Amino acid sequence: MRTDALIVAEIARLLLQARAAFLQTGAADTPEAEAAFRNDGPLARLRVELDAHAAGPRALLAQRVGLSAAELALLDLCVAVQVDAALEALVADCQGKPWRPAPTEALARRVNDLPATPVWRPTSALARWHLLEEIADPQGAQPVLRADPRIVDWYFGTLALSGDLVDRCSLPDPDAPLPGWDFTAEARVIRDVLAQGQVARVTLAGPAGSGRRMAAEALARHLDLPVLLVRGDALPQPCGDAVIRLNRFALLAGRVPVWLTPPPAWPAFRSPVPVQIALSEGGPAPADDGFHYVIPQPAFGADLRLRFWQALSEGTAPLPLALAHATSAELVRLAPLAASGPATVALYLQQRALSDLDSIGTVKRPDLTWDDIVLPDSVAAGLADYTAEARLLVDLLGRAEVRRLYAGDAAPTALFTGPPGVGKTMAAACIASELGLPLLLIDVSRTVSKYIGETAKNLTAIVDRARRFGCILFFDEADAFFAKRTELKDSNDRHANADTNHLLQLIEATRAL
Repeated sequence: MRTDALIVAEIARLLLQARAAFLQTGAADTPEAEAAFRNDGPLARLRVELDAHAAGPRALLAQRVGLSAAELALLDLCVAVQVDAALEALVADCQGKPWRPAPTEALARRVNDLPATPVWRPTSALARWHLLEEIADPQGAQPVLRADPRIVDWYFGTLALSGDLVDRCSLPDPDAPLPGWDFTAEARVIRDVLAQGQVARVTLAGPAGSGRRMAAEALARHLDLPVLLVRGDALPQPCGDAVIRLNRFALLAGRVPVWLTPPPAWPAFRSPVPVQIALSEGGPAPADDGFHYVIPQPAFGADLRLRFWQALSEGTAPLPLALAHATSAELVRLAPLAASGPATVALYLQQRALSDLDSIGTVKRPDLTWDDIVLPDSVAAGLADYTAEARLLVDLLGRAEVRRLYAGDAAPTALFTGPPGVGKTMAAACIASELGLPLLLIDVSRTVSKYIGETAKNLTAIVDRARRFGCILFFDEADAFFAKRTELKDSNDRHANADTNHLLQLIEATRAL
């Protein structure tokens, strides 16, 4: 079957040849005289062939962007000239201007017997969707029109992004594993909106690093729609043209644009793309051109994390303890290392912690063993029990019946006491080595601040980053924090107690999973 591009090129050739031959007759140049002169037999057969492509790219474009018959005829002629360069000479002859090988609206109206009413207008679908470009004539005559090269590609059955958009967009792997967020209820609402003839504009709201991109892909899968990922802040400026061309691509491809970052300004453009999703931390919302639906980012809990890791590693690798709080994006990045075993993942995390956490403490690479430290039997047994509990906790809490009872418990915590030199830091290093986790030593003197609120802020940042990197937190010389609360004699005592309370709350809120 011939492509739409080749058929419209052949139709244009017959129309232009008939126009050129009619002009050579010297007859009065009227539409009626030209229609009587032209042999419409071959044209009729070609148009029947083109009409048979009811599900072809040309018909789909006309239907989705709302082209009128006159607009489609003008677009066909412009596409044909770019498909077949030999038509340029015919166009120039028909217009009586050798320097004008591109068609005008007037030529399209004449060869297609269109009414003498404007076709190319700022409000027409051709202009709004940037299907045609208007080019000024250097001699001051009527502007010529040129089809967007990507629309010419579409007539051939090929859908492609413009070159300036390629690096700003991506098409995710449709078969890649995703966390199993349940968006059944949200998808039902969106389908109901679409069934009523509206478009849905979804904002997925949540903090950075919470997995919003994958959640957007999961929502689109619930809708049985593929995704187009867009970095709006990287679009060429001004971005209005780029946003329209992105919408055009999504509309023809049947994809859901997922705006990873918003453009500098949302253009006032009412797009018929059925569903668009924007990721938000509280920034500007998409243009209000449809039903606006805000969905809070769902939690990436322990059960989802375990199942997602098993899907990524094809069930061949247990979830390393260091990844007990990892984000979905971090699991994707580390999954290729899983085939080499937990030791490879642990080594990568240790190296990353060494380079990224030096600003908040000292990261110790775990290279000590229990053979390197001499301890009383009772202390050694207690440390061994603590280590075993921490190692087994991830697997234990992965069982639904256990997690239901103990998921709210804090992560394993220990208090090492004793005079200097008895091996408290060495014992912590041995535990870290046994578990394959980096040890983050916190210098309390670098954490405490004389400014009100800064100490609590520093403590929160330390705990959050330690959780992200899968570190064991070791507070060296922690008497300043963990000593008995003082009696309230002045404001300093009150703030010191507040910092202690804040740290204890952070420890209590730190979960094993």
